[in-house]
Amino acid sequence: MAETPSGDHERSTGDSDDLKSKMMGFLDHLEELRVRLLRAFLILVIGTAVCLVFSERLIGFLTRWFEPGRGSLALLYPTEGFVVRLKTALVAGIFLTSPFWFAQVWGFISPGLYRDEKRVVVPVVFTCSGAFLLGAAFGYRILPIAINYFQSLTTPGVEVTWSLGRYICLLYTSPSPRDLSTSRMPSSA
Repeated sequence: MAETPSGDHERSTGDSDDLKSKMMGFLDHLEELRVRLLRAFLILVIGTAVCLVFSERLIGFLTRWFEPGRGSLALLYPTEGFVVRLKTALVAGIFLTSPFWFAQVWGFISPGLYRDEKRVVVPVVFTCSGAFLLGAAFGYRILPIAINYFQSLTTPGVEVTWSLGRYICLLYTSPSPRDLSTSRMPSSA
């Protein structure tokens, strides 16, 4: 990172004259943010619509561990099937389109970063993305074990019927540290 005669550090866009010509005002930044958010939203809507076409297959993939005789899935209210399809399509759309909206975020943030900052951010983003994908794969891998465990806790003579909507919500959410520390634990007072 080079210093200008005035002591300021130059950005990665070039020399200081070039930097001044590329500087944007507050309203220009807001406009660019608006355009990028709109693009990201439209990309997500298109990805979700594409995934909606395949939502039945995706739901079949997520529910394939339910063995006949050990439990079943049921729709407990009239709109549950529709809502489950939409949620599944939305989550799949987020996964499918994430590179595109990450590119929008990066396109907005990167011009304001120094070269050294960019060198640090890129490996962190790839490492975090990899860790997220590994965590999702791990969760999917232990899902049959969790289902078998929960089904084994039933009382003899009680038929096990799971709500498809609640099962899908279980897959898409996980307890956060806040949930574990505040809402599920008794207070110490």
